Amino acid sequence: MSAEPPAESISPPFGCKTLLFVATPDELDELGAAAKDLGLPFDAIERDSGTYFNLGQVGTGTVYARQTSMGALGFEGSAARAIYCSYETSASRIVYVGMAFGIDRELQKHGDVLVSSSLLPYDLRDVRSDAGLPKYDYGRVHAFPAAEGLLLRHPLI
Repeated sequence: MSAEPPAESISPPFGCKTLLFVATPDELDELGAAAKDLGLPFDAIERDSGTYFNLGQVGTGTVYARQTSMGALGFEGSAARAIYCSYETSASRIVYVGMAFGIDRELQKHGDVLVSSSLLPYDLRDVRSDAGLPKYDYGRVHAFPAAEGLLLRHPLI
């Protein structure tokens, strides 16, 4: 006869396939409203590292959302959170909401989904002074390509 742990000590499985990141409280509120409109849950999951929001099963996997601070650097910055949260949740897909830095207002409308063919971690650049002016060396910056399936679903313009 094996002893089972008391029911209150069993925590639900934690993990997801896709992580959605937002940077502002307004984006988080709008994501929650969109989830409600679509009949999806938006249940808070408290972890030592912060709060995730479970949107349940979307497509082929579970989706969680998480708010980061604005900017890439620092413990709550988008880059640090992406690394930490993907490790914590075992997510294999990361989507940033509201962080597209649009260029062409004729082609890109508010609400469009922009998909990058790759990401460039420009924080790896080296900055040196040249006659008192900053000189940038991008020699250590290498592109990280996007998942092929994502690019097939969202062709480049």
